[in-house]
Amino acid sequence: MIDAVDELTKSVRRLATQLEFLFHRTTQINAYIAVGSTHGFPVHADPHDVMVFQTKGRKLWRVYEYCDSETISPNKKSSPKALAFEGILNEGDLLYIPKGWEHEAIPLGEATIHLSAGVDQPNAKDYVLWVLNRMDHTKLFSSPISSVQGVAPEKPYSDELLSALADGVGRFSVDLFLTEYAKKSARERVQMSLPTLPLPVFKRGESLSSIEE
Repeated sequence: MIDAVDELTKSVRRLATQLEFLFHRTTQINAYIAVGSTHGFPVHADPHDVMVFQTKGRKLWRVYEYCDSETISPNKKSSPKALAFEGILNEGDLLYIPKGWEHEAIPLGEATIHLSAGVDQPNAKDYVLWVLNRMDHTKLFSSPISSVQGVAPEKPYSDELLSALADGVGRFSVDLFLTEYAKKSARERVQMSLPTLPLPVFKRGESLSSIEE
């Protein structure tokens, strides 16, 4: 496994940038390489959407039904639910796995490489928190809840909160929210390459141990 391979190669970096533009979120791409039949991760669910690009060889994939978000962990073993998809990805194939859907990748005893793009798409919770952050200067949202205890307001506190939140949603649109996320994702990527070292030149009859001596 190579983390953040999008920071190492131009072509993968370009793919990550295009996904960020499309989904309005920062995207990281990892590379998974196998030459045998042992797979690295057990059945698990990721806390983000996953796009799998099969770039070399083949690999068997199993995708299971949605997993409760409270149990999502990329390294946590779980008992898979009903099988939703099973199939072999060949070179050039793409597989989309939504957030929370358990899955496993199984090599088939041959050299295989796939890229996994993790896309943390904005959801309703992100939007509501974004709206609340723009309202935290108001008296209702900046006052401690303890200040309203023992007071008999004209309407219940919860109703007042819901009314204020509805007003905020009306003032701060989803389009504006997505635009800001797009700008946030448009970041400068680290551009680097894997280090290379000069290979030793051996004379006839020499070995690495004889050179070190």
